Amino acid sequence: MDSKEWIEGFKHPTRDEIVDRVANALGIDPEDDDAMDEAGIILADGQEAAFVGIAERFEPDGHHRFFAVYSYAKMIEICQADGMDRDEAIEYLEFNTLGAYVGKQTPAFIHDERE
Repeated sequence: MDSKEWIEGFKHPTRDEIVDRVANALGIDPEDDDAMDEAGIILADGQEAAFVGIAERFEPDGHHRFFAVYSYAKMIEICQADGMDRDEAIEYLEFNTLGAYVGKQTPAFIHDERE
């Protein structure tokens, strides 16, 4: 199986599956709403197929911060599948997603597209 076949056959995670992956990565029970709220991982609505995983960074205050990571190229594809052309998708994402700082757990976006 070549990589294109593997990618096309890849099952995109549901939001619940992503929550389970996040909880597993952080060692918490996904059913424990208080622990999940405390973790503060912010997920991008409608971008489940672009979810890559969880990243961790060490903050100057001594805390470890965990945040979601998404594929920017895949997010563009999702927007295009919703009827936007490439330029509209990029403008939409830059304004509504990449430009939205929502705190220390703001997701990161990997610029993984090749032109």
